[in-house]
Amino acid sequence: MKKTLVALAALAVVGVASAQSTVTLYGKIDAGVRNNTREVNGVKSAAGNVGLEQNTAGLSGSRWGLKGTEDLGGGMRAFFQLEQGFNVDTGNLANAARQFHRQAYVGLGGSWGAVSFGRQYGMIDNLMGYYDAQGYSTPSAMGYAYNGGDGCALGVATDGGSNVVNTCAGRINNAIMYETPNMSGLKAWVMFAPSEDKNPVTGQGAGNYWGTFINYGAGPLGVGFAYEATKATAAAGASISTKMWGVNGSYDLGVAKLYGGYERGTVSNSSAKDSGWSLGAAIPLGAMSLALGYAKETQTTAAGVKSKVTGFAGQLVYPLSKRTNVYADFLQGKSTDNTLVTVTKNNVFGVGVRHDF
Repeated sequence: MKKTLVALAALAVVGVASAQSTVTLYGKIDAGVRNNTREVNGVKSAAGNVGLEQNTAGLSGSRWGLKGTEDLGGGMRAFFQLEQGFNVDTGNLANAARQFHRQAYVGLGGSWGAVSFGRQYGMIDNLMGYYDAQGYSTPSAMGYAYNGGDGCALGVATDGGSNVVNTCAGRINNAIMYETPNMSGLKAWVMFAPSEDKNPVTGQGAGNYWGTFINYGAGPLGVGFAYEATKATAAAGASISTKMWGVNGSYDLGVAKLYGGYERGTVSNSSAKDSGWSLGAAIPLGAMSLALGYAKETQTTAAGVKSKVTGFAGQLVYPLSKRTNVYADFLQGKSTDNTLVTVTKNNVFGVGVRHDF
């Protein structure tokens, strides 16, 4: 009888411990077929005009990950997330140079908010993800236009070793982020990251990243502001700073949710500037959902010459279950370079299936 009671007590303790600490395996597997055509000055070019292909990221990049929390008592918790992307069409890693290239962080949280350490999404990227009718997905018009003419074109796009500086990737290495608690719909995030590239021997200073994202969401209205500054150093006394900010919002009318946004970017070693705006709508159609988006990005050089990138895109999603859906999407993009002599057109049409686990 005593042994039975001891065994039951032990099982109870294990049950409490397991309830206080959880680890979840999760992921997305996205595969489809699409047709991708590309023209330069009206002529079908060899590069990029791949035609029919199997795609591993029609709606979102395929990935798997681990995330967990532990109750530390007194309202405190520990948490972590590790996430790796892969290409389901080939089985290859999305980034062979990193074990968990999408996210890798650990942190502590409580009633005061949360602080996390590791590779995490940047502030501008989070803003775009919040306020894109297409979820800043692969066929997103906003993603196409902004990545064709934003800070990627203005600033430094290197990401060697442990360096934080990568104005294109949207994910920041060495990031230290503080997140406030939800204050009646208002939340804020602040992030700082050192580049760890200081070299006293050559006199090279250290680069860094810092940014903030302030968001308000209550009822049908949502609005957010984000700012980030990236300082890159390449040689003794030489540094380049890229600064970007954006304001985005949404309003849910019931029959449709409308989105809009504006962003600007500058770089310290040039008078070049860029600006972009976007519009979108998410429309429920019974069980299905339709998302449409249009975006435009303009860059002006010191000579006043402009390059323009525009994108129009849409996606139709039908859920087969809570975790599996089928979709069809399209993207029409057009860009001109800074000399205004090259016009590139991209047209993408695709269908696919995505399964969440």
